[in-house]
Amino acid sequence: MWIMFFASLVSVSFRQKQDINYDQINYHYYVSYALIHWRYWRDIAPAQIVHTYLNPLIYVPWYAATTLVGPKFATLLQCALQSTAIFPLMGVVRILLPGQKNASRLPTRILTIVLALASPMLWSEAGTSFADAALATPIVASLYFCLKWRRSGDDRNLTLSGLCLGVAAGLKLTCGIYEPGLLLIGVMPFVRGRISFRALAMQPMAFMMGLIASSGWLFALCFLKFRNPVFPYFNSVFHAVEGANRSYRDTAYVPHSLLSALSFPLRWAQGGSITSELFFRDIRPLIALALICALAVGLIAPRLRLRRQQCEHTESPDLLIDVIVFFVASIVVWMCAFSIQRYFLPGEIISGVIIGACLDRLLSARFSVALLIVIEVGSFASLRISDWGHTNWLRTTYDLTIPAQFQDATMVFIAGEPFAFAGTFFSPDATLVGMTDWDNRNPSQNSPFTRQIKEELATAGAKPAVI
Repeated sequence: MWIMFFASLVSVSFRQKQDINYDQINYHYYVSYALIHWRYWRDIAPAQIVHTYLNPLIYVPWYAATTLVGPKFATLLQCALQSTAIFPLMGVVRILLPGQKNASRLPTRILTIVLALASPMLWSEAGTSFADAALATPIVASLYFCLKWRRSGDDRNLTLSGLCLGVAAGLKLTCGIYEPGLLLIGVMPFVRGRISFRALAMQPMAFMMGLIASSGWLFALCFLKFRNPVFPYFNSVFHAVEGANRSYRDTAYVPHSLLSALSFPLRWAQGGSITSELFFRDIRPLIALALICALAVGLIAPRLRLRRQQCEHTESPDLLIDVIVFFVASIVVWMCAFSIQRYFLPGEIISGVIIGACLDRLLSARFSVALLIVIEVGSFASLRISDWGHTNWLRTTYDLTIPAQFQDATMVFIAGEPFAFAGTFFSPDATLVGMTDWDNRNPSQNSPFTRQIKEELATAGAKPAVI
C-alpha cells in the first residue's frame, strides 16, 4: 500500500508542477538558509517576527534537496516523507480492526486506510515544502503507541507516544494541540484506578523530552537573544522588547460562537474556505461525527446493542472510544487555538479511521463494507483540494538575479512579505532586515533591533537596499 500511496503523491505533485507556495517564499526557504548559514545574530526578522524564529529543521531536507539537486528531486523527497504516514495509520487500523484469522476484516481494513487518506489538506501539500503532511507521521504514531499501550499495558509504548508527539511539537509548535487528546486517553483508566499516577505522568514527561530534543537548541538561542525561549510567542509573559506584548496567535479563523463551531463539519462538507485561505471540501468529518453519535446511542440505550464480532479476536469498543476522545479533544483545542485547516491534517486522517471502525461496530460485515465503499466513492468524488501555488518546472528553485548595483549592499530592507527568499540572493555579508507593519516595531524605540539597524546604517560605507 505504501508504494501505491507514494506513487499517487508523486503523480499529483508532478501534475501540478513546481511548488512555489506563499509560505515557501515567505519563510520556508529563508529559515533553512538562516540555519545553514547561521544568520541568527546578523539578520533582523526578514521573514517577519512570527516566522523568522520558527524551527527550521523540518524544512531543511527540502531546502537541501532543492538547492543541491533541484526542485524535482525535492518534490520526490517530500512525497517520500509524506508517504510515511501510512505506516502508523496501518497500525492504528490494525488495532481497531483486529482478527488476522477473520478474512472479512481485510476488506474493511484496506477500505478504512484508503478512506483515511482522502484528506484534502494531505493531497494539497503533496510534494510541497509544507510540513503538516510530513508531521502527520509522528502524530499518528503517537496515537498508535498510545493505543498499543492501552491494549498491552506496556509503559514503554506510552513513552514512545509522548516522544513522537513531543518531537513533532518541537518541529512545529502547532502539533502540540494533540497532546490534550493523548492525555485524556491516559486519564480515563487513571480515574478508574487501573493505572498509577506514575504511569500517567510518563506520557507528558516523554512529550517534554521529545520537545526539547527537537527544539531545545532553538529555545536556548531565543532565550539568549530575546530572553523569551519561544520568541515571539507568549511574549505577553516574557516581555521581550523586540516584539509586541501579545501572544502572536492567528485568530482569523477561530469561531466566534458555539453555533459557528458546530457548523464547521457541515460547511466543510459543502465546501468553502471557512478554516483555510483557499477552497476545499471534505465530507468525512461530518460523517464521522454522525457515526460517533450513533455509536454513543448504541452504547447508552439498552435496547440498541452493538453487534459483537463472532471471533476470538473481538475487541471491546474501548479502544475506539479512546480514538474518538482523541479526535474530539483535538478538534476542540484546535478550534480554540487557531482553526487553521492545515494544522488539523492528522485529524482529517483520523476521521476516516473513525468512520471505518464505527461502521464495523454498528453493522454486519457485509453491510459495513458495502456502506464503506459508498462513503469512500462519495468522499473521493466530492473531494476538492487547494492549490497553494505552482509554476512551470525550473532548473533551480528560483530564477532570480540581483542587479549589479545592489550586489554589494550592506543592509537589505525587506518591506513586506513574501520576499524573504529574495534576501538570500544578496551578499552573505549583507544584513537582512524585515520591515512589516504587523510586527508592531517602532523605529524610535531603543530596542536591540533598532540599535543594530542604526549602528549599521551609521557605519562608513553603508549601502542599504530595499526589496
